[in-house]
Amino acid sequence: MIEHMQKGRQRTARVLATLFEQKVCDFHQLKALCFGNLGSSMARKILAKMKDCHLVETNSYSRLGTMPINLYSLSPGGYKQLAWHCDHLPDYKQIKSNYREHDLALSDIRIAFQYLKECEYFLSENVLRSKILESSSTAIANIRTVNADAAILLNFDGAQIWSSVEYERSLKSNDRYIERFKRLYSNSDLKLTIFITENQQIQDILRKIESEIYPNIERKVLFGTYNDLISNNSIATVSTTSGVFVDFHKDKNKEIFLPTLQTRIGQ
Repeated sequence: MIEHMQKGRQRTARVLATLFEQKVCDFHQLKALCFGNLGSSMARKILAKMKDCHLVETNSYSRLGTMPINLYSLSPGGYKQLAWHCDHLPDYKQIKSNYREHDLALSDIRIAFQYLKECEYFLSENVLRSKILESSSTAIANIRTVNADAAILLNFDGAQIWSSVEYERSLKSNDRYIERFKRLYSNSDLKLTIFITENQQIQDILRKIESEIYPNIERKVLFGTYNDLISNNSIATVSTTSGVFVDFHKDKNKEIFLPTLQTRIGQ
């Protein structure tokens, strides 16, 4: 009985932490991030109970023209409960999404990165802005200063490197991209950035702008597409403008790590 109660509290804490980190998730995203092998019907019952206790809120939403689905977000009461579990959290941070389609895609991207063998940690935008883990590594604070969508710690055969992550869902002005590339390349402490684009057209435009600004420079930007990253393929490939390719290997048996529930992480 005690073990059952402890598991229930752990699941509640994972849901609250996930919704704080991601701002918004649909059921399938929460299932992947929080419930592991637990059945869908039981997971829905847990979420319904959390809603009845005013820990989470739901809104009906049609994602990209599909049938309406429930989106889950953290309630103010849920944040207070999470802060009780994690006393290192700030008094208040943004817990609602202003751009649901963008943040839902970032939840997909987070799940995909967490399943990569080479990815040790994924820190969402809310985790970066909360500054809760900056004592673990100066690289985390540095990535926050470039207004990244996320940060990841990669491990290639024992060699670790922090990378910022940017998701580009739609085209912006060239001037905006020029400013962004200059900000990334002028930051000597930032060693790597991964741009995930909604489609190949956006990626091609970003590559062209980068190569025009910096025709002869050592590249530190890798490009990949959203569909390739979240696909069921065993490998996701990213590459630089200069033609260096990096393969990421997927492992869906990996445990999902929630940084909000930690006070420090490995270097």
